[in-house]
Amino acid sequence: MQFLLAILLLTLSATAHAATSAYQSQLNLIQSGHPSAAYQQLRPKLLASAGNPDFDTAFGLAALDSGAPAEAITALERVLALEPTNLPARTELARAYAQLGDTAAARREIARVQSHASTPAPVRENLSNYASVLDETLRGGPRTLNAELSIGTGFDSNINNATTSSYLIVPALSALGPARVEDGAKAESSLYAETGGTLTVRQPVTPGLTVFASLGANHKATEASGNDQTTLQAETGIQLLTPDHGRLTLGASAQQFWFAGEDYTRTLGLSTNWQYPLTASSNLTTYASANHIEYLSNSAQTANRFVIGTTLDNRWQTTLTPYAFAGAYAGIEETEDNTADYFSHSLAGIQAGLEIFPLPELSLFTDARLEVRSYKADYPLFLNERHDRQLDISTGATYSLTPNWALRPAISYRYADSTIGFYNYTRWLTNLTLRYRFP
Repeated sequence: MQFLLAILLLTLSATAHAATSAYQSQLNLIQSGHPSAAYQQLRPKLLASAGNPDFDTAFGLAALDSGAPAEAITALERVLALEPTNLPARTELARAYAQLGDTAAARREIARVQSHASTPAPVRENLSNYASVLDETLRGGPRTLNAELSIGTGFDSNINNATTSSYLIVPALSALGPARVEDGAKAESSLYAETGGTLTVRQPVTPGLTVFASLGANHKATEASGNDQTTLQAETGIQLLTPDHGRLTLGASAQQFWFAGEDYTRTLGLSTNWQYPLTASSNLTTYASANHIEYLSNSAQTANRFVIGTTLDNRWQTTLTPYAFAGAYAGIEETEDNTADYFSHSLAGIQAGLEIFPLPELSLFTDARLEVRSYKADYPLFLNERHDRQLDISTGATYSLTPNWALRPAISYRYADSTIGFYNYTRWLTNLTLRYRFP
């Protein structure tokens, strides 16, 4: 407000006009910081004096600085109808449009003042700065850059997701007795160190449309040889936001995964996510994804995966400010090689979680997921259909050391049960992670 008022005072025509105004006392009240008093004095005269440029100028300024931009616009437009070259009035009209939220109209009026030959150079420069702010508003805000870095350590009881059994019965070879599981195919425990980082850029295009892109990397170095893991991922997309219909996100992603230093999988994906606000504190989210997963070490496993799901979440404004979510999903994964249909399967799952905040800087969380998978063909040598059940449970805490730094200890458990004994296993994972977020 004071910025454009200063521009107004820099314009000599406005000073000359104000000096001869019959409403000088009200203009003085506005300039001394008492626009409401001037507004109360002028409003009773509106019907009789509207159309008088002196009155409309004073009333428009008083209304604008008293929080009534719609009335100010009407008054200032009457001034400009009679005095189209009144640049101070046009400048104040731009301010009124901006205050009302019509940034496009505000930008248009500022451009007219900027392009006028009589506009002093200092005023033109100040208006350029203000126009830049309005341009950002028209785009929905400034570009944002967010980064997150993490470093952590922990212990994994089964870093290769393998069985703990030393012997398995293979039906096709049952006459030979139990088959011995080689050491390399059995569960291995290991200490590990993990580092990661994500960089995200968001560029508003309009107040309801934002383009985004992110790049992330993660490396897990293990004590057990041959189990190091590295992931590199990139994502880009658009986000549409409407007051009545929620937020729609469309994205495309690419991921490369290395295991033990060797190319393991390459994944290309498309996703959509629609978050619809049910109330001020709850949302219903539906999502879908399609991924092509290329197994570089075993092309027979290369598959296409499709998943759809929904989640309901709510945050209660009560003691501990609890946040909870629950959801369900389903999908299919089909191998491209028909001779490897024993890897193709349908899947379905449910998940839920809870987070509470006993202290402003401390949150405690727990979540669980149960997934079932039914495979398309009998597993080789086992001569029966494969059905898996997998339960994942995790719990932990996040403690904010500073606005940017946080410490996160966590523990998780996995129980995998399969009709194929080779895929039965349990896994405990503990970790302590230090995170830095910018800004």
